[in-house]
Amino acid sequence: MPCRYYYWPIIFLFISCIPFLKPHNDFKKAQAYYQKGEISQAIRYFNLYYSKHPDSDTTLYYLFRCYKKLNNQKRMISTLEQLMKIGKRDKNVVLNLAYLYHKEKRYTKLYNLIKDIPVSLKDKIDDFFPLTRRLFAELMCGAVNRQSVLDPMVYVMSHNYLPILPNGKFYDNDTITNGNLIIILDRFLQPSRPKKFYRLNYISSHSYLYLPYMRLVEQGILNFNPAINPEAYARTTMLVRALDILKQRGLID
Repeated sequence: MPCRYYYWPIIFLFISCIPFLKPHNDFKKAQAYYQKGEISQAIRYFNLYYSKHPDSDTTLYYLFRCYKKLNNQKRMISTLEQLMKIGKRDKNVVLNLAYLYHKEKRYTKLYNLIKDIPVSLKDKIDDFFPLTRRLFAELMCGAVNRQSVLDPMVYVMSHNYLPILPNGKFYDNDTITNGNLIIILDRFLQPSRPKKFYRLNYISSHSYLYLPYMRLVEQGILNFNPAINPEAYARTTMLVRALDILKQRGLID
């Protein structure tokens, strides 16, 4: 038998491996184009690779960087959302997505993202998003799914969700304290006398904040914290949790 017949098994084996080698080459080509700064070509080959490897978080991270270089915020968001969908909820993914939702005024998505955020990332979100009056207004619009309002501040004030200041100004960037938030949230509840009262470190039982806080705690709107400081800045995640409970009970719509 001529020796050439022994080469056929090798040829068939090589041909059968081509489908598996091609995606690998797509990824290598994408990396090479990325390193050279040819971003459009890099995106093309990363997408080719990802179409065959939909669980490749590395490819999605690369695609996010590519779209960031092109300042394509729509694609940046969809890529981060895909990372969330496959279970990648690390700090960079969540914070970047929160930032883009906020920048793009996607208040409902921002609200839902913060509502469902892993416990391990709550401090990161609170540090990243200080609770200002404007952020309160935006999250309220997100909670009630009012995405199309022209100005969230006008919306929340016109619906009495946020008190109008005596001079009529918005003071958008003023940070909300725990004391402010207690008063704001208590406006959603019917006046009632709590059945139980607890001692607080920084709020006297004679304080105007004491009864509203006890009422909010009793109704589960706020978690009891004996060390709550009315002068400290309120946490954004605390507001979102409170709004979620109020929404579930039909107290905001």
